[in-house]
Amino acid sequence: MERVWLTGWEWDCCGDPFTVGDRIDLNVSREVRGWFTEMLGPELADSLDAIESHHDEPGPDRLTGTVTAIHAVTLEHAERREPRPDHPPLPEPVEMGEGVWLTIGPRDPWVTVIEPIPGTAALVPAPGVPWHPRDDESASSAPRGLNGYFVDLDRDTA
Repeated sequence: MERVWLTGWEWDCCGDPFTVGDRIDLNVSREVRGWFTEMLGPELADSLDAIESHHDEPGPDRLTGTVTAIHAVTLEHAERREPRPDHPPLPEPVEMGEGVWLTIGPRDPWVTVIEPIPGTAALVPAPGVPWHPRDDESASSAPRGLNGYFVDLDRDTA
């Protein structure tokens, strides 16, 4: 068995949906970065064999196998408000014609920063990746704080 990390936002954006029992083919990296140990804790991070990414840096190794389990990985998050960093002034309104003006409203002087809380990772059985296919609106909502997936594969032997 191989356990692979899949980043939630990447698969929500443009990953091909799959469920347990499907055969999948992934490009992975065998290098598990320090972020996983810090955020997930050493026990969960040590259970990872590979990381899949098709947006940031596609992995150099190919992994093909049958999905035996899918777990959503959730993290609790802290939210705080901070003063907005310095920024250039807003552009002047632009006349679009026939008395219509385009303008950008005032900027909120505060920004909301949301950060995961290290060591709060939990695994939740998932129906598939992504949590539900984009065309299946009847499926249950993904758990709060979903960051990614652990996918267990029965690796093909070649």
